[in-house]
Amino acid sequence: MLPKLSQGVTPVVVGNCGISAAPGALSGDVPDPMNLLGRAEDFRYPSFEAYADAVDAAAPSR
Repeated sequence: MLPKLSQGVTPVVVGNCGISAAPGALSGDVPDPMNLLGRAEDFRYPSFEAYADAVDAAAPSR
């Protein structure tokens, strides 16, 4: 994961420009710029803990 270390991990962990999928539960269209992160069903984290658990479960660094 050397490229991620050299580029920085902030966009990977919390989203580009400080936007994030957590906490959030959206219905309808995702507003700009949050639509860069995904569809409405991708915003299903009621808390930061739920988001952190999902990141741990996905094991993105493996």
